[in-house]
Amino acid sequence: MPCEFIALMVACAPLCSQPVFQHVQVLLVGAILSPGKRTVPQALRIMGKGQDARFQNYSIQEKDHAP
Repeated sequence: MPCEFIALMVACAPLCSQPVFQHVQVLLVGAILSPGKRTVPQALRIMGKGQDARFQNYSIQEKDHAP
């Protein structure tokens, strides 16, 4: 990651609780690495979180909002 991006993330860290900030980091990096449509489920898949127990909650919501 570029130093500027890391500095921005570190500057935003005090705005969130530690658990929330960990989720934010995963979603931001996943969105950056995701090709094509950048959805929460896609960002989680890219980050290897596709098998997490709560992953299905995001997948169901994505299907409900599909055009």
